[in-house]
Amino acid sequence: MKKMRALCLAFAVCVCVSANSFAAEPPQGFRDQVKTAIEKGVEWLKNAQLDDGTFGVTTGQAYGGMVGQVHDNKIGITAFSLYTLLKCGVPKNDPVIVKGFTWLIDNYDKLNRSTYEIAACLFAMEMFCAERPPRPDGMPEWEWKQLPLIYTVGRREAAMITHFLEDILANQQDAPGGGKGWRYGAPGSYFHPQDPNVDLSATQYALLGLGAINRMQIRGLQVGPDPFVGALQFVLNLQKNDGEPVRRTDQEFDPHTTYVASDGDKARGWCYAFIDEESLAPFPPQNPNPQSIGMNMEKWQEAAVTGSMTTAGVCSLLLCKNELSENRRLWTRNVSEMTEKGIKDGFGWIINNYTMESNPAILNGEPMEIRMGMAVQRLGGQHYYFLYGMERMCVFGGFDNLGEHNWYTDGAQVLLNQQKPSGANMTHWNSGQTHEPQDILDTCFALLFLEKATIPLPRSSVITEGPNRRR
Repeated sequence: MKKMRALCLAFAVCVCVSANSFAAEPPQGFRDQVKTAIEKGVEWLKNAQLDDGTFGVTTGQAYGGMVGQVHDNKIGITAFSLYTLLKCGVPKNDPVIVKGFTWLIDNYDKLNRSTYEIAACLFAMEMFCAERPPRPDGMPEWEWKQLPLIYTVGRREAAMITHFLEDILANQQDAPGGGKGWRYGAPGSYFHPQDPNVDLSATQYALLGLGAINRMQIRGLQVGPDPFVGALQFVLNLQKNDGEPVRRTDQEFDPHTTYVASDGDKARGWCYAFIDEESLAPFPPQNPNPQSIGMNMEKWQEAAVTGSMTTAGVCSLLLCKNELSENRRLWTRNVSEMTEKGIKDGFGWIINNYTMESNPAILNGEPMEIRMGMAVQRLGGQHYYFLYGMERMCVFGGFDNLGEHNWYTDGAQVLLNQQKPSGANMTHWNSGQTHEPQDILDTCFALLFLEKATIPLPRSSVITEGPNRRR
Protein backbone atom coordinates (compact mmCIF):
# COMPACT_ATOMS: atom_id res chain seq x y z
CA MET A 1 0.00 0.00 0.00
CA LYS A 2 2.98 2.32 0.55
CA LYS A 3 3.79 1.97 -3.12
CA MET A 4 0.24 2.79 -4.05
CA ARG A 5 0.34 5.91 -1.86
CA ALA A 6 3.61 6.90 -3.49
CA LEU A 7 1.81 6.88 -6.81
CA CYS A 8 -0.38 9.69 -5.56
CA LEU A 9 2.48 12.14 -4.79
CA ALA A 10 1.96 14.83 -7.38
CA PHE A 11 4.92 16.67 -8.80
CA ALA A 12 4.03 17.41 -12.37
CA VAL A 13 1.64 19.53 -14.35
CA CYS A 14 -2.11 19.06 -14.49
CA VAL A 15 -3.18 19.38 -18.11
CA CYS A 16 -6.44 19.17 -20.03
CA VAL A 17 -7.06 17.53 -23.41
CA SER A 18 -9.71 18.72 -25.81
CA ALA A 19 -13.00 16.89 -25.97
CA ASN A 20 -14.77 15.52 -29.01
CA SER A 21 -17.36 18.07 -30.07
CA PHE A 22 -18.93 15.84 -32.69
CA ALA A 23 -20.63 13.22 -30.52
CA ALA A 24 -24.33 12.51 -30.76
CA GLU A 25 -26.52 11.02 -28.04
CA PRO A 26 -28.00 7.60 -28.97
CA PRO A 27 -31.61 6.74 -28.07
CA GLN A 28 -32.24 6.14 -24.37
CA GLY A 29 -33.29 2.50 -24.71
CA PHE A 30 -30.19 1.64 -26.69
CA ARG A 31 -27.99 3.49 -24.19
CA ASP A 32 -29.54 1.48 -21.38
CA GLN A 33 -28.68 -1.80 -23.13
CA VAL A 34 -25.12 -0.65 -23.72
CA LYS A 35 -24.73 0.54 -20.12
CA THR A 36 -25.94 -2.81 -18.79
CA ALA A 37 -23.55 -4.70 -21.08
CA ILE A 38 -20.64 -2.54 -19.93
CA GLU A 39 -21.51 -3.03 -16.26
CA LYS A 40 -21.79 -6.80 -16.65
CA GLY A 41 -18.62 -6.96 -18.75
CA VAL A 42 -16.70 -4.96 -16.15
CA GLU A 43 -17.90 -7.30 -13.41
CA TRP A 44 -16.75 -10.32 -15.43
CA LEU A 45 -13.33 -8.78 -16.14
CA LYS A 46 -12.81 -7.90 -12.47
CA ASN A 47 -13.65 -11.48 -11.51
CA ALA A 48 -11.15 -12.76 -14.08
CA GLN A 49 -8.23 -11.28 -12.15
CA LEU A 50 -5.91 -13.96 -10.80
CA ASP A 51 -4.69 -14.22 -7.22
CA ASP A 52 -1.41 -12.44 -7.97
CA GLY A 53 -3.19 -9.46 -9.56
CA THR A 54 -2.57 -10.42 -13.21
CA PHE A 55 -5.06 -11.34 -15.93
CA GLY A 56 -3.49 -14.30 -17.71
CA VAL A 57 -0.78 -15.08 -20.23
CA THR A 58 -0.40 -15.72 -23.94
CA THR A 59 -0.08 -19.40 -24.79
CA GLY A 60 0.39 -21.49 -27.91
CA GLN A 61 2.93 -21.66 -30.70
CA ALA A 62 5.42 -18.89 -31.34
CA TYR A 63 4.78 -16.46 -34.18
CA GLY A 64 5.56 -18.01 -37.57
CA GLY A 65 4.45 -21.48 -36.53
CA MET A 66 7.72 -22.34 -34.80
CA VAL A 67 7.60 -24.88 -32.02
CA GLY A 68 7.93 -23.31 -28.61
CA GLN A 69 6.27 -21.01 -26.15
CA VAL A 70 5.54 -17.42 -27.06
CA HIS A 71 6.49 -14.59 -24.72
CA ASP A 72 3.80 -14.71 -22.04
CA ASN A 73 2.81 -11.00 -22.32
CA LYS A 74 1.67 -11.13 -18.68
CA ILE A 75 2.61 -7.50 -18.06
CA GLY A 76 0.88 -6.24 -21.19
CA ILE A 77 -2.30 -8.25 -20.64
CA THR A 78 -2.51 -7.02 -17.06
CA ALA A 79 -1.89 -3.39 -18.04
CA PHE A 80 -4.47 -3.54 -20.86
CA SER A 81 -7.07 -5.05 -18.53
CA LEU A 82 -6.44 -2.35 -15.92
CA TYR A 83 -6.65 0.33 -18.61
CA THR A 84 -10.01 -1.07 -19.74
CA LEU A 85 -11.42 -1.12 -16.22
CA LEU A 86 -10.30 2.44 -15.53
CA LYS A 87 -11.77 3.59 -18.84
CA CYS A 88 -15.07 2.00 -17.86
CA GLY A 89 -15.21 4.00 -14.65
CA VAL A 90 -13.82 1.57 -12.06
CA PRO A 91 -12.32 3.80 -9.33
CA LYS A 92 -8.58 3.75 -8.63
CA ASN A 93 -9.14 2.58 -5.06
CA ASP A 94 -11.10 -0.49 -6.17
CA PRO A 95 -9.33 -3.60 -4.79
CA VAL A 96 -8.89 -5.01 -8.31
CA ILE A 97 -7.16 -1.84 -9.50
CA VAL A 98 -5.00 -1.59 -6.37
CA LYS A 99 -3.96 -5.22 -6.61
CA GLY A 100 -3.24 -5.02 -10.33
CA PHE A 101 -1.18 -1.85 -10.15
CA THR A 102 0.75 -3.12 -7.13
CA TRP A 103 1.80 -6.14 -9.20
CA LEU A 104 2.54 -3.94 -12.22
CA ILE A 105 4.76 -1.61 -10.18
CA ASP A 106 6.71 -4.56 -8.80
CA ASN A 107 7.21 -6.17 -12.21
CA TYR A 108 7.29 -3.48 -14.91
CA ASP A 109 11.11 -3.52 -15.09
CA LYS A 110 10.92 -7.18 -16.15
CA LEU A 111 9.42 -6.20 -19.50
CA ASN A 112 10.80 -8.10 -22.49
CA ARG A 113 10.90 -4.79 -24.42
CA SER A 114 7.73 -5.89 -26.16
CA THR A 115 6.21 -2.98 -28.07
CA TYR A 116 2.64 -4.04 -27.27
CA GLU A 117 3.40 -4.42 -23.58
CA ILE A 118 5.14 -1.06 -23.35
CA ALA A 119 2.19 0.62 -25.09
CA ALA A 120 -0.34 -1.11 -22.83
CA CYS A 121 1.59 0.03 -19.76
CA LEU A 122 1.54 3.61 -21.06
CA PHE A 123 -2.23 3.37 -21.64
CA ALA A 124 -2.72 2.17 -18.09
CA MET A 125 -0.41 4.78 -16.56
CA GLU A 126 -2.14 7.59 -18.44
CA MET A 127 -5.51 6.61 -17.03
CA PHE A 128 -4.09 6.07 -13.56
CA CYS A 129 -2.80 9.66 -13.69
CA ALA A 130 -6.08 11.04 -15.09
CA GLU A 131 -9.13 12.45 -13.34
CA ARG A 132 -12.45 13.57 -14.73
CA PRO A 133 -13.64 17.04 -13.73
CA PRO A 134 -16.75 17.25 -11.52
CA ARG A 135 -19.93 16.52 -13.44
CA PRO A 136 -21.97 19.71 -13.87
CA ASP A 137 -25.56 19.56 -12.69
CA GLY A 138 -27.89 18.41 -15.42
CA MET A 139 -25.15 17.33 -17.85
CA PRO A 140 -25.82 13.93 -19.47
CA GLU A 141 -23.28 11.25 -18.60
CA TRP A 142 -22.22 10.72 -22.22
CA GLU A 143 -21.41 14.43 -22.54
CA TRP A 144 -19.60 14.58 -19.19
CA LYS A 145 -17.32 11.73 -20.26
CA GLN A 146 -16.10 13.85 -23.16
CA LEU A 147 -15.00 16.78 -21.03
CA PRO A 148 -11.24 17.37 -20.82
CA LEU A 149 -9.28 15.10 -18.50
CA ILE A 150 -6.93 16.44 -15.84
CA TYR A 151 -3.57 14.70 -15.28
CA THR A 152 -1.54 14.54 -12.08
CA VAL A 153 1.73 12.64 -12.48
CA GLY A 154 3.71 11.49 -9.45
CA ARG A 155 7.41 10.75 -9.15
CA ARG A 156 6.98 7.00 -9.34
CA GLU A 157 4.74 7.20 -12.40
CA ALA A 158 7.18 9.56 -14.10
CA ALA A 159 10.05 7.13 -13.46
CA MET A 160 8.03 4.27 -14.92
CA ILE A 161 6.99 6.31 -17.95
CA THR A 162 10.63 7.32 -18.55
CA HIS A 163 11.57 3.63 -18.52
CA PHE A 164 8.84 2.83 -21.04
CA LEU A 165 9.81 5.74 -23.28
CA GLU A 166 13.45 4.67 -23.43
CA ASP A 167 12.47 1.16 -24.45
CA ILE A 168 9.91 2.17 -27.05
CA LEU A 169 12.29 4.61 -28.73
CA ALA A 170 15.00 1.94 -28.79
CA ASN A 171 12.61 -0.46 -30.53
CA GLN A 172 11.98 1.76 -33.57
CA GLN A 173 13.95 0.70 -36.64
CA ASP A 174 14.29 1.25 -40.37
CA ALA A 175 11.44 -0.01 -42.54
CA PRO A 176 11.75 -1.44 -46.07
CA GLY A 177 11.32 1.35 -48.59
CA GLY A 178 12.07 4.12 -46.12
CA GLY A 179 10.79 5.45 -42.85
CA LYS A 180 10.80 3.76 -39.47
CA GLY A 181 8.42 1.52 -37.60
CA TRP A 182 8.09 -1.00 -34.81
CA ARG A 183 7.86 -4.76 -34.45
CA TYR A 184 6.99 -6.95 -31.46
CA GLY A 185 10.28 -6.42 -29.66
CA ALA A 186 13.76 -4.99 -29.84
CA PRO A 187 15.66 -5.04 -33.15
CA GLY A 188 16.92 -8.54 -33.89
CA SER A 189 14.50 -10.26 -31.51
CA TYR A 190 12.29 -11.79 -34.22
CA PHE A 191 10.91 -15.24 -34.05
CA HIS A 192 11.91 -16.25 -37.59
CA PRO A 193 14.40 -14.81 -40.15
CA GLN A 194 11.63 -14.41 -42.74
CA ASP A 195 9.42 -12.31 -40.47
CA PRO A 196 9.03 -8.62 -41.36
CA ASN A 197 11.19 -6.33 -39.26
CA VAL A 198 8.39 -3.75 -38.80
CA ASP A 199 4.60 -4.03 -38.97
CA LEU A 200 1.68 -1.63 -38.94
CA SER A 201 -0.09 -3.02 -35.88
CA ALA A 202 2.91 -2.66 -33.55
CA THR A 203 3.68 0.73 -35.09
CA GLN A 204 0.20 2.02 -34.32
CA TYR A 205 0.43 0.90 -30.69
CA ALA A 206 3.84 2.50 -30.29
CA LEU A 207 2.46 5.78 -31.64
CA LEU A 208 -0.51 5.56 -29.29
CA GLY A 209 1.88 5.10 -26.38
CA LEU A 210 4.02 8.07 -27.43
CA GLY A 211 0.89 10.17 -27.84
CA ALA A 212 -0.17 9.27 -24.30
CA ILE A 213 3.16 10.55 -22.96
CA ASN A 214 2.79 13.87 -24.75
CA ARG A 215 -0.80 14.26 -23.59
CA MET A 216 0.29 14.03 -19.98
CA GLN A 217 2.80 16.87 -20.50
CA ILE A 218 5.24 15.61 -17.88
CA ARG A 219 7.88 18.20 -17.11
CA GLY A 220 11.08 17.36 -19.00
CA LEU A 221 9.58 14.29 -20.68
CA GLN A 222 8.16 15.20 -24.09
CA VAL A 223 8.54 13.09 -27.20
CA GLY A 224 10.11 15.03 -30.04
CA PRO A 225 9.10 14.86 -33.71
CA ASP A 226 11.64 12.32 -35.02
CA PRO A 227 9.76 9.09 -34.13
CA PHE A 228 6.60 10.49 -35.73
CA VAL A 229 8.42 11.62 -38.88
CA GLY A 230 9.86 8.15 -39.42
CA ALA A 231 6.56 6.43 -38.72
CA LEU A 232 4.68 8.76 -41.05
CA GLN A 233 6.91 7.82 -43.97
CA PHE A 234 6.60 4.10 -43.26
CA VAL A 235 2.80 4.21 -42.98
CA LEU A 236 2.42 6.26 -46.18
CA ASN A 237 4.70 3.85 -48.05
CA LEU A 238 2.75 0.80 -46.84
CA GLN A 239 -0.62 2.11 -48.04
CA LYS A 240 -1.74 0.63 -51.35
CA ASN A 241 -0.88 2.78 -54.36
CA ASP A 242 -4.29 2.60 -56.03
CA GLY A 243 -7.86 1.54 -55.42
CA GLU A 244 -11.42 1.66 -56.67
CA PRO A 245 -13.29 4.99 -56.63
CA VAL A 246 -14.99 5.57 -53.29
CA ARG A 247 -18.74 5.16 -53.40
CA ARG A 248 -20.58 8.48 -53.23
CA THR A 249 -24.16 9.25 -52.29
CA ASP A 250 -26.48 12.11 -53.18
CA GLN A 251 -27.94 12.08 -49.69
CA GLU A 252 -27.14 15.20 -47.64
CA PHE A 253 -25.39 14.81 -44.30
CA ASP A 254 -24.34 17.07 -41.45
CA PRO A 255 -20.69 17.85 -42.28
CA HIS A 256 -19.79 18.15 -38.60
CA THR A 257 -20.74 14.57 -37.79
CA THR A 258 -20.49 12.61 -41.04
CA TYR A 259 -17.59 11.64 -43.29
CA VAL A 260 -18.50 11.80 -46.97
CA ALA A 261 -16.08 10.98 -49.78
CA SER A 262 -14.91 13.67 -52.19
CA ASP A 263 -14.46 13.46 -55.96
CA GLY A 264 -11.23 11.65 -56.79
CA ASP A 265 -10.98 9.70 -53.53
CA LYS A 266 -9.71 6.15 -54.00
CA ALA A 267 -10.32 3.22 -51.66
CA ARG A 268 -6.71 2.57 -50.61
CA GLY A 269 -6.22 0.41 -47.56
CA TRP A 270 -3.37 -1.20 -45.69
CA CYS A 271 -2.01 -4.66 -45.10
CA TYR A 272 -0.02 -5.77 -42.06
CA ALA A 273 3.53 -5.40 -43.37
CA PHE A 274 5.67 -5.49 -46.50
CA ILE A 275 5.20 -9.11 -47.62
CA ASP A 276 6.92 -10.95 -50.48
CA GLU A 277 3.77 -11.86 -52.38
CA GLU A 278 5.67 -14.32 -54.60
CA SER A 279 6.21 -16.49 -51.53
CA LEU A 280 2.46 -16.79 -50.88
CA ALA A 281 0.47 -19.89 -51.69
CA PRO A 282 -2.19 -19.20 -54.37
CA PHE A 283 -5.41 -17.73 -53.03
CA PRO A 284 -8.09 -18.90 -53.13
CA PRO A 285 -6.76 -22.47 -52.99
CA GLN A 286 -8.01 -24.77 -55.74
CA ASN A 287 -8.85 -27.58 -53.32
CA PRO A 288 -9.54 -25.95 -49.97
CA ASN A 289 -9.28 -28.11 -46.89
CA PRO A 290 -8.65 -27.28 -43.24
CA GLN A 291 -5.02 -28.43 -43.43
CA SER A 292 -4.07 -26.31 -46.45
CA ILE A 293 -5.93 -23.31 -45.06
CA GLY A 294 -4.25 -23.62 -41.67
CA MET A 295 -0.76 -23.87 -43.20
CA ASN A 296 -1.14 -20.66 -45.21
CA MET A 297 -3.59 -18.62 -43.17
CA GLU A 298 -1.04 -16.46 -41.35
CA LYS A 299 0.71 -15.19 -44.47
CA TRP A 300 -2.56 -14.69 -46.35
CA GLN A 301 -3.84 -12.56 -43.49
CA GLU A 302 -0.63 -10.52 -43.40
CA ALA A 303 -0.73 -9.85 -47.15
CA ALA A 304 -4.46 -9.03 -47.29
CA VAL A 305 -5.81 -5.50 -47.07
CA THR A 306 -8.01 -5.63 -43.98
CA GLY A 307 -10.30 -3.41 -41.98
CA SER A 308 -8.18 -3.77 -38.85
CA MET A 309 -4.99 -2.71 -40.62
CA THR A 310 -6.72 0.08 -42.55
CA THR A 311 -8.06 1.57 -39.32
CA ALA A 312 -4.52 1.20 -37.93
CA GLY A 313 -3.12 3.05 -40.95
CA VAL A 314 -5.61 5.90 -40.71
CA CYS A 315 -5.09 6.21 -36.94
CA SER A 316 -1.33 6.26 -37.38
CA LEU A 317 -1.55 9.09 -39.92
CA LEU A 318 -3.90 11.04 -37.66
CA LEU A 319 -1.56 10.54 -34.70
CA CYS A 320 1.42 11.77 -36.73
CA LYS A 321 -0.59 14.72 -38.04
CA ASN A 322 -1.58 15.63 -34.51
CA GLU A 323 2.05 15.66 -33.38
CA LEU A 324 3.64 17.30 -36.44
CA SER A 325 1.12 19.66 -38.04
CA GLU A 326 2.19 22.71 -36.01
CA ASN A 327 5.86 22.25 -36.95
CA ARG A 328 6.18 24.44 -40.04
CA ARG A 329 9.62 23.09 -40.88
CA LEU A 330 8.46 19.47 -41.02
CA TRP A 331 4.79 19.82 -41.96
CA THR A 332 5.35 21.06 -45.50
CA ARG A 333 2.58 21.45 -48.03
CA ASN A 334 3.66 18.23 -49.75
CA VAL A 335 3.68 16.24 -46.50
CA SER A 336 0.29 17.66 -45.53
CA GLU A 337 -1.28 16.81 -48.90
CA MET A 338 0.09 13.25 -48.91
CA THR A 339 -1.10 12.67 -45.36
CA GLU A 340 -4.58 14.10 -45.98
CA LYS A 341 -4.89 12.00 -49.13
CA GLY A 342 -3.84 8.88 -47.25
CA ILE A 343 -6.36 9.55 -44.47
CA LYS A 344 -9.24 10.23 -46.84
CA ASP A 345 -8.50 7.22 -49.03
CA GLY A 346 -8.25 5.03 -45.93
CA PHE A 347 -11.69 6.18 -44.82
CA GLY A 348 -12.78 5.49 -48.39
CA TRP A 349 -11.64 1.87 -48.20
CA ILE A 350 -13.65 1.40 -45.01
CA ILE A 351 -16.73 2.95 -46.65
CA ASN A 352 -16.41 0.73 -49.74
CA ASN A 353 -15.98 -2.40 -47.62
CA TYR A 354 -18.18 -1.35 -44.70
CA THR A 355 -19.29 -4.06 -42.32
CA MET A 356 -19.26 -4.47 -38.56
CA GLU A 357 -20.09 -8.18 -38.68
CA SER A 358 -16.49 -9.23 -39.38
CA ASN A 359 -13.05 -7.85 -40.12
CA PRO A 360 -13.26 -7.18 -43.89
CA ALA A 361 -10.32 -8.55 -45.86
CA ILE A 362 -9.37 -8.28 -49.53
CA LEU A 363 -6.64 -10.42 -51.14
CA ASN A 364 -5.81 -10.29 -54.84
CA GLY A 365 -8.77 -7.98 -55.38
CA GLU A 366 -11.30 -10.44 -53.97
CA PRO A 367 -12.97 -10.85 -50.56
CA MET A 368 -10.88 -13.18 -48.43
CA GLU A 369 -13.45 -15.94 -48.24
CA ILE A 370 -13.31 -19.65 -48.94
CA ARG A 371 -16.34 -21.77 -49.74
CA MET A 372 -16.14 -25.21 -48.17
CA GLY A 373 -19.22 -27.21 -49.12
CA MET A 374 -22.23 -25.04 -48.33
CA ALA A 375 -20.37 -22.87 -45.83
CA VAL A 376 -18.42 -19.68 -46.49
CA GLN A 377 -15.42 -19.14 -44.21
CA ARG A 378 -14.31 -15.50 -43.81
CA LEU A 379 -10.61 -15.36 -43.11
CA GLY A 380 -10.08 -11.78 -41.94
CA GLY A 381 -10.00 -12.78 -38.26
CA GLN A 382 -9.44 -10.41 -35.31
CA HIS A 383 -13.06 -9.22 -35.37
CA TYR A 384 -13.14 -7.32 -32.05
CA TYR A 385 -9.65 -5.90 -32.58
CA PHE A 386 -11.10 -4.42 -35.79
CA LEU A 387 -14.12 -2.98 -33.96
CA TYR A 388 -11.82 -1.33 -31.43
CA GLY A 389 -9.84 0.09 -34.35
CA MET A 390 -13.02 1.47 -35.92
CA GLU A 391 -13.94 3.22 -32.69
CA ARG A 392 -10.48 4.77 -32.44
CA MET A 393 -10.36 5.87 -36.09
CA CYS A 394 -13.77 7.54 -36.04
CA VAL A 395 -13.18 9.30 -32.72
CA PHE A 396 -9.79 10.54 -33.92
CA GLY A 397 -11.40 11.74 -37.15
CA GLY A 398 -14.33 13.31 -35.30
CA PHE A 399 -17.10 11.41 -37.09
CA ASP A 400 -20.26 9.77 -35.76
CA ASN A 401 -21.20 8.49 -39.22
CA LEU A 402 -19.40 7.15 -42.27
CA GLY A 403 -21.75 8.18 -45.05
CA GLU A 404 -25.11 6.60 -44.25
CA HIS A 405 -23.60 4.28 -41.62
CA ASN A 406 -23.68 5.05 -37.90
CA TRP A 407 -20.58 3.07 -37.01
CA TYR A 408 -21.16 3.12 -33.24
CA THR A 409 -24.77 1.92 -33.34
CA ASP A 410 -23.89 -0.79 -35.86
CA GLY A 411 -20.88 -2.05 -33.92
CA ALA A 412 -22.52 -1.84 -30.52
CA GLN A 413 -25.48 -3.86 -31.79
CA VAL A 414 -23.10 -6.59 -32.98
CA LEU A 415 -21.46 -6.67 -29.55
CA LEU A 416 -24.79 -6.70 -27.73
CA ASN A 417 -25.87 -9.64 -29.87
CA GLN A 418 -22.62 -11.57 -29.33
CA GLN A 419 -22.12 -11.10 -25.59
CA LYS A 420 -21.86 -14.32 -23.59
CA PRO A 421 -23.80 -14.11 -20.30
CA SER A 422 -22.01 -15.55 -17.28
CA GLY A 423 -24.66 -15.78 -14.61
CA ALA A 424 -27.09 -13.03 -13.73
CA ASN A 425 -24.67 -10.15 -13.35
CA MET A 426 -21.76 -10.84 -15.68
CA THR A 427 -21.12 -11.09 -19.41
CA HIS A 428 -18.05 -11.38 -21.61
CA TRP A 429 -16.99 -11.71 -25.24
CA ASN A 430 -14.93 -14.32 -27.09
CA SER A 431 -14.78 -14.34 -30.89
CA GLY A 432 -12.21 -17.13 -30.99
CA GLN A 433 -10.16 -14.97 -33.34
CA THR A 434 -7.47 -13.38 -31.20
CA HIS A 435 -4.56 -14.51 -29.04
CA GLU A 436 -4.89 -16.20 -25.69
CA PRO A 437 -6.34 -15.34 -23.30
CA GLN A 438 -9.03 -14.75 -25.93
CA ASP A 439 -11.87 -14.06 -23.52
CA ILE A 440 -9.84 -11.42 -21.64
CA LEU A 441 -8.62 -9.59 -24.74
CA ASP A 442 -11.93 -9.74 -26.63
CA THR A 443 -13.80 -8.51 -23.56
CA CYS A 444 -11.37 -5.58 -23.31
CA PHE A 445 -11.82 -4.74 -26.99
CA ALA A 446 -15.60 -4.96 -26.68
CA LEU A 447 -15.78 -2.81 -23.54
CA LEU A 448 -13.49 -0.15 -24.99
CA PHE A 449 -15.68 0.05 -28.10
CA LEU A 450 -18.92 0.24 -26.12
CA GLU A 451 -17.45 2.82 -23.75
CA LYS A 452 -16.25 4.86 -26.74
CA ALA A 453 -13.05 5.08 -24.77
CA THR A 454 -10.63 6.79 -27.17
CA ILE A 455 -9.39 10.25 -26.19
CA PRO A 456 -9.94 12.64 -29.14
CA LEU A 457 -6.96 14.34 -30.74
CA PRO A 458 -7.01 18.16 -30.81
CA ARG A 459 -5.32 18.48 -34.22
CA SER A 460 -6.52 15.45 -36.18
CA SER A 461 -9.68 16.65 -37.92
CA VAL A 462 -10.17 15.25 -41.39
CA ILE A 463 -10.26 17.82 -44.19
CA THR A 464 -13.02 17.24 -46.73
CA GLU A 465 -14.22 19.32 -49.62
CA GLY A 466 -17.14 21.58 -50.50
CA PRO A 467 -19.96 21.91 -47.96
CA ASN A 468 -18.36 19.10 -45.94
CA ARG A 469 -15.07 20.95 -45.43
CA ARG A 470 -13.73 20.98 -41.87
CA ARG A 471 -10.51 22.16 -40.23
